[in-house]
Amino acid sequence: MSIREIVVQAEDDDDHAELLELAWEDLSPDAELVRVRDGASLLDYLTGLDPNRERPILILLDLKMPGMNGFDVLQALKGGVETRRIPVVVLSSSSADRDVKRAYDEHANGYVIKAGNQHDFVKVLMRFWGRFNVLAF
Repeated sequence: MSIREIVVQAEDDDDHAELLELAWEDLSPDAELVRVRDGASLLDYLTGLDPNRERPILILLDLKMPGMNGFDVLQALKGGVETRRIPVVVLSSSSADRDVKRAYDEHANGYVIKAGNQHDFVKVLMRFWGRFNVLAF
């Protein structure tokens, strides 16, 4: 029995989450995409995992969420013993240099600006995913 790869997306916007789900089906149909709606839920999800099972292979993190924002979540993830090695890619509608810089300063493994339509979004994710796979695995 093989272990299915898990990717977790933290996204509060239903439209963006649906776009990502559609894009992910094209990009990596063998990986399970789990959605949580905010930063606290992401941390709860990760805390609730069986420590003897495999961790998610990737976290896709929105920056602008209610409660804990993505920067706070990124700090918590990269500061945690059990979570610091999980790659985190920020998916944000913000192209502001200060947001990109801060995400990398907080040790994000990548930053992808959300595109307005599925086709463009899939293209951006495919380019990134190809580079990520080569670099990370």
